Amino acid sequence: MEQELKLRTHQFIAPSGFSYTIREENGEDEEILSNQADAMNGNMNITKFIAAIVVDTDFTEHHRLTVQDVLNLPFLDRYTIMLQNRIFSLGAVLDFQYKWPGMDEPVTYEQDLRELLFEDYSRPITEEEKAAKPFAIPQYPDQELAKALHYKGYELTLSSGKQIKLDWADGNAEYAISKLPVNKQTRNSSLIARNLQLKVGEKWEKVQRFHLFSVRDMAEIQKAASRMDPTTNLMVEIDNPTTGETQMYPIIAAPRFFFLTEA
Repeated sequence: MEQELKLRTHQFIAPSGFSYTIREENGEDEEILSNQADAMNGNMNITKFIAAIVVDTDFTEHHRLTVQDVLNLPFLDRYTIMLQNRIFSLGAVLDFQYKWPGMDEPVTYEQDLRELLFEDYSRPITEEEKAAKPFAIPQYPDQELAKALHYKGYELTLSSGKQIKLDWADGNAEYAISKLPVNKQTRNSSLIARNLQLKVGEKWEKVQRFHLFSVRDMAEIQKAASRMDPTTNLMVEIDNPTTGETQMYPIIAAPRFFFLTEA
């Protein structure tokens, strides 16, 4: 009989206000993360990985996460879980290399990943905190309302009188957008993926085309979506030591974000 190994756990509040407890990453998790078929299928390896490491949460009534539950997680929570796991299981300092144009050798950088998280998402983040950590994962505004709606069906009346509602971005939206051909990926793709609906009479109709909305309507929808549903790309600024120019680097793409032995 195999002896059960008690792994360390870590609890935190995510930008949504929901609580998650993750266990320490183990060797089997590396198999999930390195599954290339899942990686090419809308990053399903990440979705399955999150389902494996979360051992308790108040996001669901059953306090665990199925693969579908992970797809339902608010976008910022998904990335916070990945970042919290990297810090907890593999360490807070990530080293990576970047080869600048014109240089013969790549430059090595170190990033403290704690700079990408605020300390307490259970209360409003102050302007001072935002200034101190400009690249940190933001907090969802109107947290209590969003939690009450379970991050689905935010309703808004436009200045034109049209009534709309849409969901907060989640793994389902991310997956749907990843499956779109390049010629279908437009400024409005994310709105369709987030289940944008228009009230017609007494019924809500899913929006597939935007001909019923004026340009002013669209600007108002995009502005509202950006306010209620901020995003992150987990990027940090790096400096060219020779020229002083700066560039944004995607931390999650660093080879050692998930695997310490990668070059």
